[in-house]
Amino acid sequence: MLRVEDYELIILLYRCKTIRAAAKKALISQPAITQRLKYIEEHLNTAIFIRTPKQLVLTPEGEAVLEHALELISKEEQLTQKLAELKDKVAGTLSLGVSSLVSQHILPSILRTYAERFPDVKVDLVSAVSAEIKNRAADFHVIIVRGEPLKGMECLSLFKDPLYIFDTEEINGTKERPFIEFKADNEYQQLIENWLFHSSKLNIRRTMKVDHFEVAKKLMAEGLGMTVLPWSLMCKDKNLKNLFYAPVCVDGSSVQRVAWACVKPEQKILSQVEAFFQILKENSATQDMKVIE
Repeated sequence: MLRVEDYELIILLYRCKTIRAAAKKALISQPAITQRLKYIEEHLNTAIFIRTPKQLVLTPEGEAVLEHALELISKEEQLTQKLAELKDKVAGTLSLGVSSLVSQHILPSILRTYAERFPDVKVDLVSAVSAEIKNRAADFHVIIVRGEPLKGMECLSLFKDPLYIFDTEEINGTKERPFIEFKADNEYQQLIENWLFHSSKLNIRRTMKVDHFEVAKKLMAEGLGMTVLPWSLMCKDKNLKNLFYAPVCVDGSSVQRVAWACVKPEQKILSQVEAFFQILKENSATQDMKVIE
């Protein structure tokens, strides 16, 4: 008889595409996964995957097994959450979709506090740019994004994050400097474009665009040009304080992004979700939750 762990392994293999990647994700050896998969296929008397040189490919029978596995795991999670609601203990799974910057520099200390207080909760965290998290909002209990909050959700303002321009040379506009950009969501990009349009005092040459803000930060620190970074990074990276920096302003006003934690009201009744929001409130600039129309 197959166990829940066996169905979880099938899902993991499907998502990771290779036994090597699945072993790395699950922190177990490749031979152990291979042996377990062999047992599962023998038990079901069918091949679930075709092994190709590049990846695992589902067989038609494997597709049916995967569908059953997904349904089974979903029902297991529903049962776990239902039982958690019936008990005083905070337990179950907390699914989080979080902006990359927040997940790297703000969230770890919050999750440490959460894990210490509620060790029976399993945290499932996905980190990506805010636009991607917003598009997948239905997949998570709580989303934490930068920019505009999501409509129809209860949203908590966590902090305001002004943007600053950083450089290894003095920022005065007397010398032309390369500008290092990084890929971001459309909302952030519009802020930068609007600022560049109004930044007549700076002599900027747009010559480089990278895939991540951490790459832009490192290239800037090597003297390859200036870049715009959120102030929250300076609070975590002491090296940035030794560089030249100036606020990004348009018409005398600071350009900034607000970080929001958003949740559907019907999901906030889950004990693990409510407990997480209580910790967020302790770390936020405001104590007020409000529904965004």
